[in-house]
Amino acid sequence: MASELMMTDVSLEAVLDEQQMTLGEVLGLEVGQTMMLNAVPDGDIEVKCSGIPMMRGKIGRMGRYVAIKIDQINRKIQEG
Repeated sequence: MASELMMTDVSLEAVLDEQQMTLGEVLGLEVGQTMMLNAVPDGDIEVKCSGIPMMRGKIGRMGRYVAIKIDQINRKIQEG
């Protein structure tokens, strides 16, 4: 069972920035509109699984792919 569990697919989210907006502002967004983020090119990216922070890293590029270089892993998750 442990080997099956380790092969389970999970979804990860790479979070560039989080902002608070009113519902009115969200509903006012239109296709093609630019949303300014507080993220910088060399800033930290948080990687979450089901909303739980798993790791942090830096965004970059590997060939034609966007990538994340992992700098820190949430040890509390690993020790579980």
